[in-house]
Amino acid sequence: MTGDRARCEEAIRYCLTHKPAADDAAAYNLWSLVLRSQGEDKNQEAERKLTSALARLAGNEAAPQLAAAIYTNWGSLLSSQGKLAPARNMYEQALAFNAVNAHTLFNYGLAWQKENNRAMAEEKYRQAIEVDHELTSAYTNLAYVLWQQGKIDDALTQTKRLEQISQGTDVYLNWGFLLEQKKNFALALRQYERAIELDPGLPEAYEGKARAYLELGDLLSAAANAFRAGRLREKVAP
Repeated sequence: MTGDRARCEEAIRYCLTHKPAADDAAAYNLWSLVLRSQGEDKNQEAERKLTSALARLAGNEAAPQLAAAIYTNWGSLLSSQGKLAPARNMYEQALAFNAVNAHTLFNYGLAWQKENNRAMAEEKYRQAIEVDHELTSAYTNLAYVLWQQGKIDDALTQTKRLEQISQGTDVYLNWGFLLEQKKNFALALRQYERAIELDPGLPEAYEGKARAYLELGDLLSAAANAFRAGRLREKVAP
């Protein structure tokens, strides 16, 4: 993997020396992404590449999409370091260039979520979905912050919408969990079973079934599923 990253970085260096000057900003932005993928110790160097990208973009008013991408990348870098206020500032800069960038809006919501500002996170995730109706991560995070605010019905609505575009195990695990909050344990069981149909080795689904069976008074089934979950976790333990 390290070799692949090194080759990718070398390819970007080649682009910087062979492409026209107008493309430099995009290449530096890409270079910063490669550096970030190599670990936290590369963050400072990645930030220097972003500075170079913006410097090469200065005066080029015909590249708002690229400017938005650079500021979004920088915001994400800052957010990953816990620098949430500067990160939000970068996202604002990005939106000034492109107000309908779903990736920027999602990351902006994530920054608010990290600060436990669930109302603002909800707002940004909703805006991201308005721009991109198939942004699965926005539905997932929106449902989560809605649940945190006690908006269970709305969280269920978002989860059902997500299922229309993605039938992953996480969708059914979250759906089951939300149904548990509504004390609809029979339907919660069905969602956990759907997750197991997709991945029979998913301990979280068996744990969910165990909780639901316990609430329904079926102690034998609850114990059997709890035991199954425990055995699966033993298999994945380091």
